[in-house]
Amino acid sequence: MKRTYFKNPLIPLSILIGSAWGYSFLVHVFGFFVQREKNKVLLLVVVIPLFWLVFFLFSRKIVQLGLQGNKNRIWGFQLFAVVLLVLIFIFIPEKTPPFPTTHTLIIEVSGKISPEAQGIEVEITQIRLPDGKILSPADLQLTGAWNVSEVSVLGWQAGDRLEYQSEFMGGIDITFRMGPKSGIAKITWDGKPQTVDLYYPREETKLIHLPGSSWGQPRPIWQVMALAAVLADIFTLATLCFALIWWLERKGQLVQTALFLWMAVITFVFLIRWGPQEFWIIMARFGLADTLEPFRQWLAYIFNPYPRF
Repeated sequence: MKRTYFKNPLIPLSILIGSAWGYSFLVHVFGFFVQREKNKVLLLVVVIPLFWLVFFLFSRKIVQLGLQGNKNRIWGFQLFAVVLLVLIFIFIPEKTPPFPTTHTLIIEVSGKISPEAQGIEVEITQIRLPDGKILSPADLQLTGAWNVSEVSVLGWQAGDRLEYQSEFMGGIDITFRMGPKSGIAKITWDGKPQTVDLYYPREETKLIHLPGSSWGQPRPIWQVMALAAVLADIFTLATLCFALIWWLERKGQLVQTALFLWMAVITFVFLIRWGPQEFWIIMARFGLADTLEPFRQWLAYIFNPYPRF
């Protein structure tokens, strides 16, 4: 029976691989999560089919050339690469890009002080959202003995509590007043607590930035999109490994260059999921940071295309 074009197994394979590559490309290069809804649809409709076509032509070329060399060795190395990728994605925490999330902010007067402090006060002079909006006292839920003015809120008893919850995209900036009567504030951002000591011998201000990479309570659609991005990244890197392993085996250099290949994959995934900052701290210790500064700027754009709020 003659096989028709629509029964070509390369077509569904190309759709699967092309969709993974296209979605990863949109997320990491085009800032897909921060695009408007219409732009999201347009990018998906235009970019994904282009990757389908590219991978159909590429996979057809691989089939024509064949898996030359030791097939067991090719699939063995590929299996090791996939397992390594999955382990990396599990154990290396990802700095997720900002997307609309229901964030919860709680600030409390802890009642604790540093040895030099003369009081336990916690005064907040400004809370700024990513879009530039400055919250007013009316936007906040205050519990306890807060002194409220037009420009600030002041908690002066242990247990005084401020809460704010809303859906927005990005981080939040909080400006505290520091002074000799200021104590230690407890900040809980999306369930993660931290403390900040506001004591200072003279009047000053202290800016605290809470990053938008916190998950908060995303809606189901955003959870699906984030999970799809992770799966697309794994599949994209797995297919990239296969292409490199296949090419190296054809050249008779697979075993000799396998260590280099996997180190490159680890570095690549590290940069995508953890960000380049930690990588460049290591480079600075070896005196290479200044030499590689142009490369660092390029990586900062490629791997962090999202607005930094």
